[in-house]
Amino acid sequence: LEYYHKAVEVDPNYDNALFELGYIYNERGEAQKAIQYYTKAANLNPKKDVLNNLGLAYSKLEDYPNAEKWYKKSLDLDPNYAIALNGLGLVKWKQKQHNDAEYWYKRAIKADSGYYLAYYNLGILYEAQKNQEEAKTYYKKAISLNPKYANAMINLGILYETKEKNFQEAENWYKKAVDADPRSHL
Repeated sequence: LEYYHKAVEVDPNYDNALFELGYIYNERGEAQKAIQYYTKAANLNPKKDVLNNLGLAYSKLEDYPNAEKWYKKSLDLDPNYAIALNGLGLVKWKQKQHNDAEYWYKRAIKADSGYYLAYYNLGILYEAQKNQEEAKTYYKKAISLNPKYANAMINLGILYETKEKNFQEAENWYKKAVDADPRSHL
């Protein structure tokens, strides 16, 4: 953190340092500070990553109109940027616009068939819509793409435990989650 602050002191137009400061503050849960640095970086060099991360920071503040605006600006630069497409899906999910969320998640998958988070998010969406079979399919696809993704394993375990009362299968997925990420707080 100190390194990037010093870099910006030396050169206030150092867009990479501004981006990194935005990233650090966003990861620390300080979205307002992140937005300040991302905005400065975007004004200097409006790259798709910077614009996408502005969307993410606004999303964390539950400012969905601004989040959507910045995700779309990122997509103006790269219409197949799966991370921004997925971000739009999350914004729509949070606004309970499930059909729109599904649309954006599927666009993310079409743009990058290896982007496991879009599959995972579709699993969550389908589970919320009481479509357990589709949810399981998408959770399992996320796991096939990222065999260490414990969150999808945990969600499968919960689904098997609470919806299907298949405790053996639930335990199987919980054990896989622990093996995949023993430090997971979930």
